[in-house]
Amino acid sequence: MPVLTSRAYLLAAVLLAAFNLRTVLGSLPPLLETVRAELALGFSAIGILGAIPIACMAVFPPLAVRPAARFGPERVLFAAVIVTAIAALLRWGSDHAVLLYGSTIAAGVGVAVTHAMLAPTVKRAFAADAAGIMGLVATMMTVSAGVAAGGTAYLADAFGSWTLALAVWAIPALAGVGLWVPIARAAAPVALERRAYRIPWRSGVAWRITTVAAAAGTLFWSIFTWMPPIYQDAGWSKTAAGLITAAMVIAQAPTTIAVAALAKRIPDRRWLIAAGLAMCVIGAAGFAFAPYDGAWVWAIVTGAGIGFIFPLAQMLPIDFGRDPPETAGLAAMALSVGYACAAFGPLAIGWLREITGSYVAPLVLMMAIAGAAFYAIGGLKPRTPPGSR
Repeated sequence: MPVLTSRAYLLAAVLLAAFNLRTVLGSLPPLLETVRAELALGFSAIGILGAIPIACMAVFPPLAVRPAARFGPERVLFAAVIVTAIAALLRWGSDHAVLLYGSTIAAGVGVAVTHAMLAPTVKRAFAADAAGIMGLVATMMTVSAGVAAGGTAYLADAFGSWTLALAVWAIPALAGVGLWVPIARAAAPVALERRAYRIPWRSGVAWRITTVAAAAGTLFWSIFTWMPPIYQDAGWSKTAAGLITAAMVIAQAPTTIAVAALAKRIPDRRWLIAAGLAMCVIGAAGFAFAPYDGAWVWAIVTGAGIGFIFPLAQMLPIDFGRDPPETAGLAAMALSVGYACAAFGPLAIGWLREITGSYVAPLVLMMAIAGAAFYAIGGLKPRTPPGSR
């Protein structure tokens, strides 16, 4: 059976690529304090290191659209998978600052382009099942983020080397390269599609999709970044503040998995997105007005809400892209603007906290962002029943 007609093989390659979207990036944060001490870096330098991947996710998805028109999304994705694997290997030498920063930039570029090219690749290969596959992609990303965050510090202790612990994630990255070799060889751009790859900046539907993606990213990164300080300011220990943050992240998994399972049965995503946004509003309101009485409840409700919104944001370009080129443009735009907003979210919270002296105003801002997404989903009624495209 030819590789491209084997759905099982291609699904394995797609899911391994999705797994690698989070391991190379998610393995570094647990070791940042060790890195800072070992390399004698300042806090500003560490902040730049953390900002690099988000900046790459904002800049590079639109730049991948033109190469996809020329070479096909599968081949561009393959090149990005190679870059990600190289970045992971370079981490072995990241006790030198140049290699640490260089590998982080390479990882950011590889992950950004891979993420942008997954949607058009899945759209072409899986047709009516594409939305469900993107739900599995989102699930794999959530799982790999947890595996990388939880496993890297353990590996550093076990190996006695933080650089080796980071480089371990080159193993699944290299396995991904191996799986994509025959797919890239067999793939080719469709001649009629070549002029259709573009970013739909003037499309109202595209901006609605992008608003949902931006809300998902901003809500997660803002609350994830500032939840520990909220509770440490109240006298909680670092461990307790870390545990409540972990509870929010873990709570995403069940709803993300549920969305993947329900994707084909519920073609109108608006109801599920609305449910997720409502949960985020409830959680943010709880953090703002009753942060200590129901702290664990607010964390779990917020995490579960984000677990709805994140995979659904991945599905929307599939739903509204009529072909792989249109899907690529929608996905690239949503990723680019979404991550740009996600990068500014934590900064806005810090600024509002500083000028108001409390976390109430920043959390009200999070509720307003969810409200903007509520408005956006009103115009996202499905174009056609699933399987009819």
